[in-house]
Amino acid sequence: MSLEKFKTYIRQFVQPSDSQMEDFLRYVHLENYQKGEYLLQTPAVCPKIWFINEGIARHFFNYEQNEGTVWFSFAGDLLTEVYSFTHQVPAIHNIIAVTDLETLSMNYADLQKMYAQDAIWERFGRLSNEEYILKLINRSYTLLFKDGKAKYEDFISRSPEILQNIPLHQIADYIGVSFETLSRIRAKRN
Repeated sequence: MSLEKFKTYIRQFVQPSDSQMEDFLRYVHLENYQKGEYLLQTPAVCPKIWFINEGIARHFFNYEQNEGTVWFSFAGDLLTEVYSFTHQVPAIHNIIAVTDLETLSMNYADLQKMYAQDAIWERFGRLSNEEYILKLINRSYTLLFKDGKAKYEDFISRSPEILQNIPLHQIADYIGVSFETLSRIRAKRN
């Protein structure tokens, strides 16, 4: 199990000792998902938080036969269905593997145990949640104030594999433009 990317992720927020890191990592499990496999399907309660070593995951909803992409998670990201995981209530978003995924996971009970056991992990939880909130604010700002071209450029700059792995209709949905508008943006870009 490759833990180095996850350790690097943790250390951008906190500096645990070797023994603190070892205690935390004993609750972490390697999980692989194949492309198209669900990590979470509504209305299940989200049982885990994942760290993506490799791959892309898509967060989306189905409502009255309409599907909407709300988020993508990439290698180096933590992912979960935040509301469901935090409150242990039924999820409102599905999470599916866009590509094959290699993840590291920790279940809710074990994370709570680590929060109670050592303040450094509570600090890690708070700081990683603050980073997530900042990403949400940035996404909201982008959707409200940037034009389609800027939204597209911002999104594809995130990861070089986006265009090879994510269908264009999902990208259009995520950045809040029609498929036709995205096609025009891409045509002008080339």
